[in-house]
Amino acid sequence: MKVNVTLSKDVKVNALYIFFLVHTLQVGAGIMTAPRTIADEVSPDAWAALLIAAVYVHFIAWIIIKTLRFYDNADLAGIHADVFGKWIGAMLTLLFTGYIFLILLSVMMNYIEVVQVFIFPSLPTWLVATFILTLAVYGVSGGFRVVTGIAFLLFFGAIWLTFTIAEPIRLMEWNHFTPILQQPWENIFRGAHKSVYSLLGIEVLFFVYPYILNKDKVGRYAHIAIIATISILILVTVASIGYFSQDQLKHTVWPTLSMFKIIHYTFIERFDFVAVALWMAVILPNITLFLWIITENLRRLKNIKPMYSMIATATFLITSTIIIDTRQTITRISEWASLAGLWLVFIYPVFLFLVVSLSFRFRKKRSSS
Repeated sequence: MKVNVTLSKDVKVNALYIFFLVHTLQVGAGIMTAPRTIADEVSPDAWAALLIAAVYVHFIAWIIIKTLRFYDNADLAGIHADVFGKWIGAMLTLLFTGYIFLILLSVMMNYIEVVQVFIFPSLPTWLVATFILTLAVYGVSGGFRVVTGIAFLLFFGAIWLTFTIAEPIRLMEWNHFTPILQQPWENIFRGAHKSVYSLLGIEVLFFVYPYILNKDKVGRYAHIAIIATISILILVTVASIGYFSQDQLKHTVWPTLSMFKIIHYTFIERFDFVAVALWMAVILPNITLFLWIITENLRRLKNIKPMYSMIATATFLITSTIIIDTRQTITRISEWASLAGLWLVFIYPVFLFLVVSLSFRFRKKRSSS
């Protein structure tokens, strides 16, 4: 396997699109449940937990970019092969691929469950999964530029939903936020830990870096994307804490979507139905990009044609949706994905950076001697 990926300019994109790739991956299924999971640990100081999490995510983004800049045009598979060798490197890349599959499955299952609860209770899970994955396979078959275009277009298709939270904010009870910063710091750090699932997505830099033209600007747009994600997450969490009582929030599975129930327009009676349907614009870039990462990793490792790996992955996902039939199982999968993300996204990059930097320092010293 070549460490540096050789690509023509016509398949690469401007660094500006890093913002849309990172942001659309982070704002996915996690934001639907994040206010409940975070506030359950540290309400009313959830905003403080999110600020701590934001600082660490910025640090991880910086670490990932510093690691990638040791190379001219390498991705995670190439870095693994370079510093760990062919076999160990391949195993580590397969481990990351398995994690991406787990995240993809959890995102898709969480959204399908929302559709079934809010709109179509009797709709078969496999049918919704087939529809979503057909769109994703069609997008990924067009290549990385099409995948990026989907993230770009659907960002504008979904971002306006943020402004609809103005009505719940208007109805907030401000005494829900007192006393301020009276929670023990261990609770605040636990709340930051609970936000892991909602902040996964920065790892996409490991896979898309070779496809970026002006690599010197990757860091700028990645950090802007993190700021945008954290701002929306804090806004939604604060609105949920202020709108729901603490007991209500604890027993509301999807606080973000539940707040849409109070929004009414003269031409739309049930805006929550519309919001759930439009949430597809939030979920589809996640699924499309995760599917592309899986196919790209398998192509790099075993030179498997993308169409074959896409069809196999989609078939496996649809089969999994038939087997997974309870809320408890979906929650468990999300917890596994969150735990895997904690280690592979928020801890492992620091270790990888140290290994790569020491490896390059050793090579430099050996070549000079």
